[in-house]
Amino acid sequence: MYQLTLEWQTGSQLQQAMLTWDPAELETLQTLGRSPDCTVTLLDPARHISGRHAGISFKAETQSFWLRNLTRDRISPQQPNPIWVNGVKVIGQEIPLTPGCQIQLGKLILMVTTIGIPTPTPPVPLSPLSQVKCSRDSDPHLLPISYIGQNCPYCGQLVLSSTVISTAPL
Repeated sequence: MYQLTLEWQTGSQLQQAMLTWDPAELETLQTLGRSPDCTVTLLDPARHISGRHAGISFKAETQSFWLRNLTRDRISPQQPNPIWVNGVKVIGQEIPLTPGCQIQLGKLILMVTTIGIPTPTPPVPLSPLSQVKCSRDSDPHLLPISYIGQNCPYCGQLVLSSTVISTAPL
């Protein structure tokens, strides 16, 4: 699971939101704003924060989280509602987020406290003494691992890598 945690102060109370992305749906945009439809709904009675003010997404190609201003495409006479990230005004550009980033929406300051990006697990190396089973339903044949992806020489059934039998310690 990919995750990003935000913290902010509301009055004397510390608030926290953990945003998560499923690996199969990394392009999902998580939204911040006053609207109850946002992923993170921010209370702002003075209405300095827009209904859908900011969006956070994960970009697989850079393995990083990015913030963008969702008010940037407003049509005149409405003006975009700025976001400030570490003192930099964000209107049209996207900004990468890292732990410690300060995001200001209206008068509210949110802090990126943690970012979690899973590390891929390397494949388990196979021993030369390992064997595979052909995909025959009854009494499958045991073969050397060199037969993975080929047909069994005895029955013609396909030999799949998911049927590896390790016969020696790795």
